[in-house]
Amino acid sequence: MGTAGASRPAAVAALVTLVRRAAGPVISRRTWLAVAYLLTGPPLGAAGALVLVIGLPIGVGLMPLGLSGIPVLVLILAIIDLLCRLQRACTRALAGVPVPAPPPESLTHGAWWRPRWRGLLGLRRWRQAVAVVALLPVQAAGLAVVAGCWGFGAALVALPVYDATAGGLQIAGRPVHGFPALAGCVAAGALLLLVAPRVTQGAASVVASWTRFVLGPGRRALADRIGELERSRAVVIDAGEAERRRIERDLHDGAQQRLVAMTMELARAQARFEADDPAAARDLVDQAHGQAMAALAELRSLVRGVHPPVLSDRGLDAAISALAALCPVPVSVDVDLATRPPGTIEAIAYFVVAEALTNVAKHARARRVHIGVRGDRRTVVVTVADDGIGSADAAGAGLAGLAARVAAVDGRLMIDSPAGGPTLITAELPCAS
Repeated sequence: MGTAGASRPAAVAALVTLVRRAAGPVISRRTWLAVAYLLTGPPLGAAGALVLVIGLPIGVGLMPLGLSGIPVLVLILAIIDLLCRLQRACTRALAGVPVPAPPPESLTHGAWWRPRWRGLLGLRRWRQAVAVVALLPVQAAGLAVVAGCWGFGAALVALPVYDATAGGLQIAGRPVHGFPALAGCVAAGALLLLVAPRVTQGAASVVASWTRFVLGPGRRALADRIGELERSRAVVIDAGEAERRRIERDLHDGAQQRLVAMTMELARAQARFEADDPAAARDLVDQAHGQAMAALAELRSLVRGVHPPVLSDRGLDAAISALAALCPVPVSVDVDLATRPPGTIEAIAYFVVAEALTNVAKHARARRVHIGVRGDRRTVVVTVADDGIGSADAAGAGLAGLAARVAAVDGRLMIDSPAGGPTLITAELPCAS
């Protein structure tokens, strides 16, 4: 009897474990996120298709009337763009599949009006319109399959209740009566409900993959992006090698020569002391002191473009303030960072400011400079503005090196320097990939 009593808790525990394993996928968070994803997709796709069906004929029909259909087409494509953004956001949040947006239209060539219309009516937006239409059937099919699994399974499980209250059910013209038939239907319904979570997750994965394919950047854009990154990497490597050669040259031709001269002056002073000529020795020591001060100044100028300890210890605010204190032009500094950026971004931002201040001191003839740094978890924006004579050459060695460093982290460097000034240098540095 004791053995039988001990076996009952074990049987109950095994039954509970079996129920948990069977019901686990049903109550899983991933399953219901997939359900939410499959429910939100078709309304967005249907809204996009409805906008196209109604708006396109209106826009095209108004084109002969003084091109008055253009604003309608712009509005339609703007709505489609918003719906595509929502599709990407839902796919990332609910299905866990990131969908990168395709690259923007190239706006660097053509007349002044052409880039604006290219951004509003360009090929990228028309591709999104086609993608919305291509996405809707897959979304509808995924939702139909999942709804069929859950709905038909629940209906089969509840069949005995319906049979008892409604007086029976007919399937394909044949009545379903009797315990064997009802038990078989309930078993089939339970099996469908157990399989439904896997079907739901699989359907969500298929729809998310198709969404990534039709709304993502595409293979050509990815290949172009890879080529751009390879070119920027080559530019950064060349810039690093040129920077190394510059440091070696400056050390050899500047500080090293001064230190050698200082050593020679001190040796001559030592000889004068031994010859009992303290006045001449004092002059030589003064000259050596001047050489040492000049060498120290050159070394400080040289390491200004190298990662300083204050940047690692105290961050951009302190490091940029130290740069501003060494600049011969009055500099105001305004740093507002929500969080401290990654070390690489900090180093590039520091180098941008250092190189810009060097150019201001050498060429700008400015009376004042303002440095602004703004940033959050996604982007750091560095601006250096001066009231100098302008005409900064973006193709020059200094600014070209800046552009290469900024491009290495997928950032942008913008230079606005008309003749007569003022000059504004803006660097946008992404903090997250």
